[in-house]
Parts: sequence; C-alpha cells; structure tokens
Amino acid sequence: MFDWFWKWVAGIAAFAALVFGALAKRRKDKAEREKAERAIAERDAIYRALRQLEETRRKWDAKAPADPSKRKDFEEGM
Repeated sequence: MFDWFWKWVAGIAAFAALVFGALAKRRKDKAEREKAERAIAERDAIYRALRQLEETRRKWDAKAPADPSKRKDFEEGM
C-alpha cells in the first residue's frame, strides 16, 4: 500500500517539476525576446534622433546668416 502512495507522490513531484521547468523556459524565452526587442527599439531611437539632428542641421544651415543691423528685438536704452 505504501508503495502505491510513494509512486503517487513521485508522479506528482515529476509533474510539478515538468510544469515548473516549462514555466521557467517560457520566462527565459520571454526575457530574451524582450531584451532583443529593447535592443531593436534602442537602435531605432538612436537612428531617429540622428536623422532628426541631421534634418535640423540642414534646416539651420540653409538659412541665411543673421544680420545684426536688422534686428529689432531689443532697444538701446533699456
């Protein structure tokens, strides 16, 4: 009778180990996938920031230089 009991306990323990192993593998795979997604998002953010910086530089380089004699945003006496 105790032989059946211990077989039953061993079966439950094996099933629990199987479930916990599957959950651990799933969690590990999810962490690796999220790490890869973060790396891709980081590269994309860097690319977009550099592209925006280049566009801003081109925009400002295309403008004519400011002529100080035409400025009217300040007054002499103030």
